[in-house]
Amino acid sequence: MHEDGLKVLVAIGSVILIALLIHWAFDTWQATVNIYASGCETPSGRQLPAEMCKYIVHYRYQQGE
Repeated sequence: MHEDGLKVLVAIGSVILIALLIHWAFDTWQATVNIYASGCETPSGRQLPAEMCKYIVHYRYQQGE
């Protein structure tokens, strides 16, 4: 029983770690996106969909950027 509980804790810890890494990666990536009046663009020049652009603008607003 003790080993099962340990496996569950390791699994939960792994999920939390992956979620934090994904959040950090998105936070780092979105900071490189250029925002213009007409939309958002990645550093490579790719235009982002309007919904993603709205999400990034809202996210930056909440972060105080």
